[in-house]
Amino acid sequence: MQKGTTRPTIPLRRWLLRQLAIYGLIYCALIGLLYVFQRVLLYRPFHTPTQYVDGGVYFRPPHSGVLWFICIGNTGQALMRDSYLDWLPANDGVFVLEYPGFGSRPGTPTQTSLNQAAMDAFHAVRNRFPACKIRLVGESLGTGVASYVAHEVGNQIASLLLVTPDRKSTRLNSSHLGIS
Repeated sequence: MQKGTTRPTIPLRRWLLRQLAIYGLIYCALIGLLYVFQRVLLYRPFHTPTQYVDGGVYFRPPHSGVLWFICIGNTGQALMRDSYLDWLPANDGVFVLEYPGFGSRPGTPTQTSLNQAAMDAFHAVRNRFPACKIRLVGESLGTGVASYVAHEVGNQIASLLLVTPDRKSTRLNSSHLGIS
């Protein structure tokens, strides 16, 4: 030790350790709360009663032979996505998938349940309109769902459009699906 310096006294050292323990416990409690409530924080469904066909809502039938299959983001519900009608061609069909736990659809939103709902809906839409070109759209959280469907069904889709994807989704798509 250099001359003129003193060691912290024992009470100061105990106080510092006590403060570290308290803040450490608070931090662990906050992380635990985030873990427990992560689904509530991630998924924000609205619950308006809705009649579903094939697991979603058809806004328009496909008169042109093209159907847009839309996987929505984490907020709201399928009925709230009528804004897609403004920018998609007027003769194209529009189907918006409703996730489990959203709208009046039963279930709990999880990655597995969203992916399964999308696959079930895709096959139902494909069976209903076998001659249509299906253009898959993923919006925000739906980019992961749409990417999963694209990976599973491969060349059964005409195109994949990701609207506001996260960076991880775009990297995965370019490396695994050959989509940039």
